[in-house]
Amino acid sequence: MYKKIFIIILLSMFLLMPANAEQFNRYEVNDANKFNYSNTGKPTAIELLVDFSGSMGWAVDITKKTLVYIVPQLKGSKLGLRLFGGELKMPDSSIKQSDFNIDCNANPSNARECRKMRALNAQSSAIKRNIDSCKNTQLVTPIKSNNKVQIINGFDKGHIGDMTPIELGLKEAVKDLSSIEGRKKIILITDGYESCGGNPCSYIRQAVVENKNLIIDVIIIGDNDNLKCLAEATGGKYYKVVDDNKIIDALEKTFDVPKGTADKVRKYKFVDVDKVK
Repeated sequence: MYKKIFIIILLSMFLLMPANAEQFNRYEVNDANKFNYSNTGKPTAIELLVDFSGSMGWAVDITKKTLVYIVPQLKGSKLGLRLFGGELKMPDSSIKQSDFNIDCNANPSNARECRKMRALNAQSSAIKRNIDSCKNTQLVTPIKSNNKVQIINGFDKGHIGDMTPIELGLKEAVKDLSSIEGRKKIILITDGYESCGGNPCSYIRQAVVENKNLIIDVIIIGDNDNLKCLAEATGGKYYKVVDDNKIIDALEKTFDVPKGTADKVRKYKFVDVDKVK
């Protein structure tokens, strides 16, 4: 009898012992709710990873406006901005009249040279427009503290294009954060459709093996679960948004600032009081 009691006590102690924290650093199944995720707490560095593909114009605009109010609240965290897809604005390579030492307006005899100058300018513009957006990503604002102005201005270094290289953007974002100690977070804003042959889910499942302090929050523009795997694999949050106010809500939550921080950006819906019962 005593032997049975002793065995029961040992078994009870074993069941009540706390699990090793490392055991819960990654989800091994798709249902994140089955685990108590331990990789939580305020990140020391956050990289905002923004999709500039063709369908993202309105979302990029409201994100930029919202960050004007959110970024100043981020005390103690380093912040960076990486863009992917679309096109990046390049340095102005236009040919100027001074390069030819001519004045197209004053001297008609320079017509031939002026036509040549205009042709070169047209060729230069065509090169700018035909950037391969599947290979296009850039850390437009390096990760550091107190860089509100640089974060906001960083949005102006890209413009909406065509393709969506999500895996490429994630790979470079992970590299950006690799040298930073402590918890790190990527906030991905995209419509969720990889269009350049990559596999974001497969890549992240491999990357988290060597990046155990990485969290990825995903703000999906639309109603799909294509990238829910990224949040599940890292213990992040997954937000599906369909309008301006929902994007603002998601940004306030993912940056962990008080609700209402960006109220000045919200588009309130007026209610017809005559129809309210």
